[in-house]
Amino acid sequence: MTTLAAPTGNEIQNTLAATYERGVDTDITLTDGADFPNSAHVIRISESSTKWCLIIYTTKATHVLTMGGGADDYALANNYVTDGTAVFAIGSDVEVVCAADEIAQLFTEQADKIDEDGSVPLTSDWDIGDGLAIKGDEIRARDGAGLKLFEDGGTKGLFVSDAGIISQAMQSSACAYPTTEAQTFPTAFLAKVIYDAESWDTQTEMDTTRKAGTDDGAHGTANWLEDSSDPFTAADVGSSVWNETDDTYTTVTGFVDAGTLLLAADLFVNGENYRVYRSRFTVTEDGIYLITVLGVLVSMSDGKTGTIRVQVDGLTVCAHRQSLGAAGAFYCTMATTQKISANSYIEVWMQHDEGSGLDNATGVNNNNLVITKIA
Repeated sequence: MTTLAAPTGNEIQNTLAATYERGVDTDITLTDGADFPNSAHVIRISESSTKWCLIIYTTKATHVLTMGGGADDYALANNYVTDGTAVFAIGSDVEVVCAADEIAQLFTEQADKIDEDGSVPLTSDWDIGDGLAIKGDEIRARDGAGLKLFEDGGTKGLFVSDAGIISQAMQSSACAYPTTEAQTFPTAFLAKVIYDAESWDTQTEMDTTRKAGTDDGAHGTANWLEDSSDPFTAADVGSSVWNETDDTYTTVTGFVDAGTLLLAADLFVNGENYRVYRSRFTVTEDGIYLITVLGVLVSMSDGKTGTIRVQVDGLTVCAHRQSLGAAGAFYCTMATTQKISANSYIEVWMQHDEGSGLDNATGVNNNNLVITKIA
């Protein structure tokens, strides 16, 4: 708290620069005087260029205040004007006093920042800080270059073209299919379809891992698949297994070591060929997914039936059964929309009642699985 002596002639002649810190609110208690009774007054001294601005809170309207350089620099009185100075009478609340050249400078600076429509162009990125939001009814592109909503790297996200077409560059999506090796499906047996190639996989969610080899029967133990040439890992647990020699199927239930997998059923003897495959899409984010499947068997007799199923976490969520009206290639298509949680997995299974084993047709145009997150 600072106490000033009672003024003479209603003026404060002290040089305030030596006493007060600019930009800091300061309480001043004025002593008894003809025009300054005991009361609290607050003066804020701010710096604008080389001049000062004062904001005065007071209850009187007749104070006269002259600072430092005299009336030619600053003056404050009722209806008082001097050259180069903008003067405002002190009211009952707040008045601001500053030189006219400071006001001109302020408007000149802001003229470069505020457009006629009231918008404020940015000269650098606008960082509103964590936990804050920009709220409004609309966000519009400023020109015909479209509108982007990207992640912090600035390369992935939503893009709205000027025509209104929305692009989702990294939305979860994959297309998988079998390559040149046909998979044999035994009659009346539900087997998981092998997908060992991809056309695209934007989020690396489709696992097309496949290991091929020959069981060497080194240990001669039931329910073991043994091969010293193609190392196994713990990640193979849960994979499907196809014994290509006799077209039987089972699953991997355990990892013994790099040369041995534990199987749910004893399928192999020494010298039989196998495929251990994943063919699984694992969801990264919760959402609604569009799943489309095309299954093709190279030939089927008239009246025979084929079935294709989509499973999520091992449970069938959609199936389609179709019979041939004439002998020939069997085509089965299906589409389903499913709400799926993160870390759940999607697989496709097929079966038929031909009476003997049937091969599927290879290639992306014959057998494929396409999964896309739509919401």
